[in-house]
Amino acid sequence: STSIIDSCDFYNHGISGIEISNNANPVIKWSNFFESKGTGIFINRNGKGKIENCEFYNNQNSGIMLSSQANPTIKKCKIYENKQTGVFFYEEALGTLEDCEIHKNTLAGIEIKQKSNPFIKDCRIHNGSKSGILIYEEGLGTIENTHVFTNLLAGIEIRDSANPVIINSKIYNNKEIGILISDNSNASIEKSDVFGNILAGIEIKNNSNPSILNCRIHDGKHVGIIVHSNSVGKFENCDIYSNTKAGVA
Repeated sequence: STSIIDSCDFYNHGISGIEISNNANPVIKWSNFFESKGTGIFINRNGKGKIENCEFYNNQNSGIMLSSQANPTIKKCKIYENKQTGVFFYEEALGTLEDCEIHKNTLAGIEIKQKSNPFIKDCRIHNGSKSGILIYEEGLGTIENTHVFTNLLAGIEIRDSANPVIINSKIYNNKEIGILISDNSNASIEKSDVFGNILAGIEIKNNSNPSILNCRIHDGKHVGIIVHSNSVGKFENCDIYSNTKAGVA
């Protein structure tokens, strides 16, 4: 039978409010996870679970941490004001994050590293104190129909041999670069709208080589796209317009 946790408060725990592992597959809904000394929920070692309509806030670590083939579905949750990352995927974590509001976390809204490969869909990641989404150390992931905006650093930062897919998303009004791709990284960015960022819409550097197809890069306060001399990139069917400085530099 499936464990069901409904309308509970988990707070002030030493490590995490709930840990899910070893193929456990609970349903957790309408519950709050806050003021933990660690993380709100820790999912690892093939842990699964369906987590819906929950709130994660003011935890000392991340709101949710996932590692080691964790593969839950996290839907319609609010993850905010945690002292580190909102949602942290590492050590080959999986999982689906859908229709979640992730904002005002101290580090990135979402971090993906170490070959983790989550599916992030219909989310809003905003007003973070660092980058909206940070993908690094060979991180993967598919980000679809997601809005990333008004973060203090980049909207999406991709570095250290990372290679995500970004589709049908909007990256806008971030205080630095819209999308930063660096340090031997690739990325596939398709049908996305990058606009109104304070620095470059997209910046590519340090031996990186993304593919950018059918995107709009516009109304930035700086250059539309910067490609540094040691990097390349494939650009097809993109509209680059109304940036304060050059379209491409």
